[in-house]
Amino acid sequence: SDMHGTEIKGKHWIEIDFFSLRDQDIAFWPAYAILDWETAVSTDYVIYGRRGLEDESHSWTVFFDSKKHAYETTTSGKSPGVKKDMPLHYVHNVTLKERLSPEAIKFGIHEEPKRIDAIRIVIRSSDHGWGVSLWQVDIYGIV
Repeated sequence: SDMHGTEIKGKHWIEIDFFSLRDQDIAFWPAYAILDWETAVSTDYVIYGRRGLEDESHSWTVFFDSKKHAYETTTSGKSPGVKKDMPLHYVHNVTLKERLSPEAIKFGIHEEPKRIDAIRIVIRSSDHGWGVSLWQVDIYGIV
């Protein structure tokens, strides 16, 4: 929902396109991400990588699912806009790696991680019911 409680319909996602790397044909392998959320945090999201440089279909691959994979959370500050005592920042430290399906592993498919040209964070739900606020996203990896 927006700040006035009105539902915002549709999917909610953020995409970071590494177009400058793609334009120079530079490979990028993501390693980890730091997501700095406001009090309006989500702990229900998926991070995808798009394999555009090596895969002409530009397929999206799961690199992290907050409901299936562990991550570290640190909190700081106190939210001035919320009556209940809640942190101002929730920082998630997330390891990014290509997740193969159980079916692929069962049949002995163990692919090397693919270089990517974009990251997409799909937010499935808000923890507090009033929307989410993602202040900063840092993606680290190897070029």
